[in-house]
Amino acid sequence: MTFYEGVAREFSLDFNEKTCFDCRKIMIAPDILKRWSEEFAKQYGKMALNELYCMILQSGPKVDETLNEREVRLQKGFLSEPTQEHAA
Repeated sequence: MTFYEGVAREFSLDFNEKTCFDCRKIMIAPDILKRWSEEFAKQYGKMALNELYCMILQSGPKVDETLNEREVRLQKGFLSEPTQEHAA
């Protein structure tokens, strides 16, 4: 299960294997990014953190400093069905 699938389940959202998750439509608490960074650095080395941060800046999720620990907020459009170009 991916992080996004887990979030969808926590929010009791219906999804299937064709559902698309829009990473730009989710906000995470700072401690979640901290944990991801620690795990990423363990697995790929601290020098690779720049790659992680670039991916997050370009694609999401967004960090919301106002959220409590382990809290996530979704925006409208987090889930969608694949478009014709992604339906292959």
